[in-house]
Amino acid sequence: MKRNSLVIFLLICTALLFGCNSRHVASQSSPAPTSTVPTPSSSIAADPITNTSQSDLSFTNCAKGAETEDGFYSVSYYDDWSGCLVFYDYRTRQSTPVCNEINCQHHSDTCTAWFGDANNIPRIVSNNRQLIYCYMGLSGQVQKPALIEIANLDGSNRRVLNEFAPNETLYEAFCVDSGYIYTLVTRVYKETLQIEQALERIDLNSGVCDELWHADVPAGTAYFLSGCVNHQPVIKMIAQSNSQDDERATIASQTHTLIMVSPADGTCTLLYSWQQNDGLEAPLPDTLYYITKDHFLCRFAADNTLEKIIQDERLDPITTQIQYADDAQLWFASNPGGDAQSSLFQLNFCDNQIEFCPLSQAGALQILGEYGSEVFVMAASDSRMETAKACFMADKAQLTLPADETVIEKFADVGEQYS
Repeated sequence: MKRNSLVIFLLICTALLFGCNSRHVASQSSPAPTSTVPTPSSSIAADPITNTSQSDLSFTNCAKGAETEDGFYSVSYYDDWSGCLVFYDYRTRQSTPVCNEINCQHHSDTCTAWFGDANNIPRIVSNNRQLIYCYMGLSGQVQKPALIEIANLDGSNRRVLNEFAPNETLYEAFCVDSGYIYTLVTRVYKETLQIEQALERIDLNSGVCDELWHADVPAGTAYFLSGCVNHQPVIKMIAQSNSQDDERATIASQTHTLIMVSPADGTCTLLYSWQQNDGLEAPLPDTLYYITKDHFLCRFAADNTLEKIIQDERLDPITTQIQYADDAQLWFASNPGGDAQSSLFQLNFCDNQIEFCPLSQAGALQILGEYGSEVFVMAASDSRMETAKACFMADKAQLTLPADETVIEKFADVGEQYS
């Protein structure tokens, strides 16, 4: 088998294993924190690494773009599916291509905002100081080098930070702090059919790469970067029994284990473990939540224990998407009936009351950022967020009031229009 086909096949198998996680959840008792599950024997901590800025480390798996203090970066698409990086400025309410060239059409290699390969659009990450472009390493059915580029916040000085080996691909979630980006790398060795995964820390100034953790990946096992707790990356291991007679039994046998990895020295700490049907983790940038099959919303506290917040039928590990939270509220979308349209809800931490957000009746909404007393919202007509989108700012205090156009302030497009 050729290397490209092998890599694609193995990665698809891994993705399918993870995808089954969100489709087969049944009723069991609510899980409790455990410290008895052993750390996987294949996990290897790295040599000590110092001078890390872990106090501001956060997690991102947002396919829509990257939030900063002043706005949101997102890729808009042309009819040919090439992309243009656009900045939504919270203060001015304008969306502009991330390009400083005068009279630029934002549709050629000379433009710093343009991504010409429709099958290789990068994930956008930011640490409020820099833009980080993360290319996964697969482009359609063709493997391309996994790559990380870096640029100033205005798109200038775009350059390659790190290019990975031909047999390496990146997982689509990352952790980042003021000085480093953390990525889970998958390595496939065609000669031996061996798969290895590693958590790597890359210096955003020098591009120097340090391996914090790695593990051999036997059949029936996969690792994912799943969030952060106390500003430390969390890796999830899914392991299944291969002795089952059918696919459903194999899926039901999966054990999920969360492992916290110190960004300072790679030390691994067992965080939590549960069976496939018990629930599912739900990450936000600085908090890792967990939803149980009996509808408890929980979060990992400062002492790494799992604490219950509220129980509500609208909270379900299959159909609930936690979108955003501040000190006072948490917003989540729920689709308990399995319909195409999801509803948006607001959980108030002060009294644990859940309120419906009527704006979601007009289309699928995703809260992606905040600016003072307002939230930044991306809207689409379908719950997959795949149709033409609109972005607006909405006052937090009015999200649960009857829907009214005065609640929102849409962004004005500046420059080229996109599909």
